[in-house]
Amino acid sequence: DEALNLFQAYAKDNPKSAMAHYLAAMAHSGKRNSQQAKAELAEAVKLNPKWDEPKILLAQISLREGNDAQAVESLKEVLKDHPHNIQAHTLLGNTYLAKRKIPEAAKAYEEVIRIAPNSPVGYTQMGRVLFLQKKEKEAVAQLEKALSLQPNHVDALQLIVAYHMSQKDVKKALERVEQQVKISPRNPLFYSMLGGIYEASRDNANAEANLKKAIELDPGQTSFHTSLANFYMRQKMLDKARAGYATAIEKSPNNIAAHMALGMIYESEKNYPKAQEAYEKILKINPNFTPAANNLAYIYAEHGGNIDVALNLAQKAKEQAPNDPHVSDTLGWIYYKKNVPGRAVAYLKEAAEKVPNQPMVRYHLGMAYYKNGDRDLAKKELNEALRLDANFAGADEARATLGTLK
Repeated sequence: DEALNLFQAYAKDNPKSAMAHYLAAMAHSGKRNSQQAKAELAEAVKLNPKWDEPKILLAQISLREGNDAQAVESLKEVLKDHPHNIQAHTLLGNTYLAKRKIPEAAKAYEEVIRIAPNSPVGYTQMGRVLFLQKKEKEAVAQLEKALSLQPNHVDALQLIVAYHMSQKDVKKALERVEQQVKISPRNPLFYSMLGGIYEASRDNANAEANLKKAIELDPGQTSFHTSLANFYMRQKMLDKARAGYATAIEKSPNNIAAHMALGMIYESEKNYPKAQEAYEKILKINPNFTPAANNLAYIYAEHGGNIDVALNLAQKAKEQAPNDPHVSDTLGWIYYKKNVPGRAVAYLKEAAEKVPNQPMVRYHLGMAYYKNGDRDLAKKELNEALRLDANFAGADEARATLGTLK
């Protein structure tokens, strides 16, 4: 925001400066104000038609919006004036690759390699193309070439590891990363990669050690703290997971993934006030984050919150994720709580059809049928919930309700 204000003030004083409009466009793009960014870029291009950077940024915005045709047009325009622009060739190749236009993508990456034979980028992207063509041996050779040019080129190593893991050759994946660690022992991303491979091979001690090593080498990188916390979460070590997410949030207060994970931990521990606090923080950061809105709506409905606020949240979540069965379940349960059983049944039936093996969803549907006067359907759903799990959270009420249906 501050950058945008400064650039707009400068553009106002210097309306004929292409740079001023380009910088304003960069700030707008950073704020995801696509239309304003495109307007500023159009002005920059008008003032300096041969300047390539505004056209490349325009292509990037077009790609972000899913307008591949516009992106290709902008990039071809750049290459007409600047045929050796590596970024334009790479972006063009990436655009074709995303659309599975393999020959066109290969041609663009071949050009990158021709122009910049000592850059790892062309070889890495060509490796991706060759994998899609099922030419695994040639793909790995291209990626190895990229790593020989730039030993810290993480993308190339990740693709090699992904290939070995897809072949279920964990040993080869480990050996390849450990080989690269010997060459670049101070690269924290390699240790993070090792942590993931060790966890996949169920060597949790080495997984934890390598994830911690990544943090030791770069303690300011939030993603490493989040990765370690995620590992602890998967191992059901909730105290350590909670501490890891708290550290990630301390280093990056707007880390939605960490806030969400914390909320889910607190919810699993039945610490609903803390869970509510975590989800509320997320919605302050991003009011449209559906999982937080859904979970918060459910907490409000179940644990003494304002049922109308819960309904508003659930309805908004449903608008954003109309096919999510968990959102339908929440919305249906709130209508049940508000004594609108007919509408509750509609949403809960939709949820149960999509996740039939969730005992809570079947229980909710059974209770809605019961309140709606559909005794046989209520009995069927409540019995099914208990068959799926005799000890789920609503099991006692399900049994008590079934007792009244005999």
